[in-house]
Amino acid sequence: MQVSSHPTFIPHRCPSLQTDIVFVRKSSGIYTKYLFDPETAHFKQATCTDCHLNATEKDLMPLYAVWSNHLSRYVILAKNSISHEIQQFVYSKEMKRFEQVNRPELKVDLSRTQTSNTFFTVGGPDTEGVTVILRDPKGHFRKEQFNFETNRFEVIPPVPVKFLPEKPPSETPSPIPITIHVPVEKVPEILRHSIEASTSEQRVGENVIRNIEQACKESGSQELLNWLQTSDFEAAKEHEYAESHTEGEYFEEQTIALNTETEGLLVNRQLSREDVIEIRRLAEKMGNPVEMDSVDSSDLASGIV
Repeated sequence: MQVSSHPTFIPHRCPSLQTDIVFVRKSSGIYTKYLFDPETAHFKQATCTDCHLNATEKDLMPLYAVWSNHLSRYVILAKNSISHEIQQFVYSKEMKRFEQVNRPELKVDLSRTQTSNTFFTVGGPDTEGVTVILRDPKGHFRKEQFNFETNRFEVIPPVPVKFLPEKPPSETPSPIPITIHVPVEKVPEILRHSIEASTSEQRVGENVIRNIEQACKESGSQELLNWLQTSDFEAAKEHEYAESHTEGEYFEEQTIALNTETEGLLVNRQLSREDVIEIRRLAEKMGNPVEMDSVDSSDLASGIV
């Protein structure tokens, strides 16, 4: 909605509230939204967020100018009497208008509000004189350009302000799954942080960590895989699934996957076909596939995978 002047009352139909509202301009120049409440027969302030008034040059009250190294030009911080916000603007000498920018490094500092009514000058082409950006007696923007023919500055008529487009509300992005490969010796440290984060059954978590640390200190994958068949691991796995199914799956998959990276893995007892299939499934899920054709029935009988 474009406002070309400064009327005291501006009626408007609110699409979200499905009712008529009115913008009321106060003595400060700021507009506030109101709607009529039939129950109390009084006007009350409207709280909708969909209705806005597009500000003009006369609705912008310049505070101070600051040089932007990124833009290589002056940026004016001005108060928008419509939106009640302090916004950033640059002046386009080609379009003779103010254009909104957003430079996060230019923080608002009201202590820099200048008392001088002259902000900066903008050089023009040879056929035109310089333009001076001023503040008028009422605190609004004023543009004056030097006229070579009359040898004096003349006021440039106001033109619509170019505002940045409103960004639609961003949706929360879906989490991206990430597979991380870590050395076997790092497993105890990682699991310690994960399990100690639990507020219950700390003793189970500590026993699990001690078993893994001991296994890693010995002969690598052989001891660690043997431990996976013990009652300690089954108890820990049941606890993890009861507390958090996701953490339990991660614990089981991460541990088995690290062991399947060692070629020629030996097991002290005979593995069933179901055991081998399950280990392969978990290894493949963790990004460490084992070739299916590399194992035959004789391997299963001897317990070699």
